[in-house]
Amino acid sequence: MQIIVSSDGWLHRGCYDGDSDILEIPEIIDGITVIGIAPEAFMWRQNLKEIHIPSTVKEIGNYAFRMCTALRELNFPEGLEKLHDFIADGCDSLNSVRLPASLAFMEFHAFSNKELTFYCPCGSYAEERIRELKDMYDFMFDKWRLIIE
Repeated sequence: MQIIVSSDGWLHRGCYDGDSDILEIPEIIDGITVIGIAPEAFMWRQNLKEIHIPSTVKEIGNYAFRMCTALRELNFPEGLEKLHDFIADGCDSLNSVRLPASLAFMEFHAFSNKELTFYCPCGSYAEERIRELKDMYDFMFDKWRLIIE
């Protein structure tokens, strides 16, 4: 397995050439701290069931995990601050998302999946944002569940 990081610390489309069903992204690759996952970085990796993201990652771009159809859960680490649109678009097996207290920004369509259980820290932005989206757009997110930890 090989993961390629750019000099600015971002993982870009085509950064991973492995075929493992479990991906462990290291904090540091070739002496460069991984700080972000760019749009479409892991798109169409249909074999991935688990992705372990290091706490050094601060931002995840649009469609980062699009069409990772075997992906079952996303556990975002403490330290993550921004989630952009459609990061898990087409991830039909995804049923569980754990959001950190450090999250400060999440786009409206970060998760377009109809049935998800979110785990959020009590009183966090993540809790507030999931409640806001569920209340505003209940017709779209009526099967979202929120569990406060």
